[in-house]
Amino acid sequence: MLGAGPDDKDKFLALVKNFYRQEAQAGETLTKMADQIRATGEEGSAEIADEILETIPEEIMHAKRLEKAFEAHGIQFDKIEC
Repeated sequence: MLGAGPDDKDKFLALVKNFYRQEAQAGETLTKMADQIRATGEEGSAEIADEILETIPEEIMHAKRLEKAFEAHGIQFDKIEC
């Protein structure tokens, strides 16, 4: 699904750190998305928005796990409060 991936450690770490940033910022990103969907007023949009919001804790948990992995392996990263 992701292909062969980066061919060196620095590229790989950059990829993983970017993934961490996306996970850590999921609350803000997904809330905006849910608000936009809800604002359409389309049938079912409120339910879809609610389901999107329900995924936020799981995304934050992913970020916290990555933080622990980075710390355990001495990987320097910019921690994001989430």
